[in-house]
Amino acid sequence: MDRIMVKETLDVDERTLASNLQDVIDSLKYYQSQGWQGLQVNYCGDYMGFELYKERPETDTEYNSRLKSEKLSKERRRQKYEELKKEFES
Repeated sequence: MDRIMVKETLDVDERTLASNLQDVIDSLKYYQSQGWQGLQVNYCGDYMGFELYKERPETDTEYNSRLKSEKLSKERRRQKYEELKKEFES
């Protein structure tokens, strides 16, 4: 199975983006130098928050955890299928 890309996020204090334009540009350049790729706005009622994001390949730990989770999920679905099969065959 192939590795997937994981979206990593970082909340940005709105004060970081509510400053003079040069400070905002400097802050964003710093985050860009740290590998952050984009900025998105999140709305929650009256609250507006900012979040930086970047994508990276999943780690070995994340990969193994995902495979284990998918295997367990598939087994649960198979068990449910067997139960339904018995129920409707009779």
